Amino acid sequence: MSFLPSHLRATIVRFPTRLQMRTKFTLPQAGNANTPTTAAPPPPKFNSMRNNMVLYENGDQQFFRVAYFCAGGQLLMWLTFADWAYRDLQTATGNVDENGRSVRIKMAIMKDQESSPAREYVLAPLNERRLWGSFCLGIGGLLAAAVHLYTSSRIRAVTLLRGGQYVGIDTANLLGRNQIVLPTQSIRTFHPVVQSSASTARPGATSGYLVVKSTSRNTAYMLDRSGEFTDPKLFDRLFYKPK
Repeated sequence: MSFLPSHLRATIVRFPTRLQMRTKFTLPQAGNANTPTTAAPPPPKFNSMRNNMVLYENGDQQFFRVAYFCAGGQLLMWLTFADWAYRDLQTATGNVDENGRSVRIKMAIMKDQESSPAREYVLAPLNERRLWGSFCLGIGGLLAAAVHLYTSSRIRAVTLLRGGQYVGIDTANLLGRNQIVLPTQSIRTFHPVVQSSASTARPGATSGYLVVKSTSRNTAYMLDRSGEFTDPKLFDRLFYKPK
């Protein structure tokens, strides 16, 4: 630039080049105007965890013990009915033909009670006794199974296992398997533990239970809000994934 006059050379030196402007200023990237500029907090990392962390615990299990006691009592009652029906179920002699099969007959109503013949009872046919015994067993078994399924879907404790990759869920059932290990990323809840003014306006957001679902299982678990959360915000960061 020696061929230029001295006053033009001074002006060009003072003006910054395009490369200098690019290194000094950074233009914002194009995006939605409604998107907030604050970045979302990164998911928590627990790779350095050496011990398990209890996230939730509900020590009030008295209701489920009483439910199991009632289920066992009614099951014993229906077993007694089934045993009685199979062994001692009787029917009137007029309701059984000579082959031992049940039949229905029409009996005349006697005006004089003293002249009415006395009805004799004999042991019911085997098929009829088996039918009523199976019916009693089915009623007792269904009621006991309903109590067991109800307690199996109630969460007693949630523990973040060492390393943070898996979560242990303890259910309230007293019989059978009550400890389940699931991947942390597969668990989700539809409502947060920490309620805000916006979330409390939605119907169902302040219900007494939280629905906990996993992509690896079809069963949904219920978590009682009255239990103790050691860190509610951490619980929401791990599992709260709205629809």
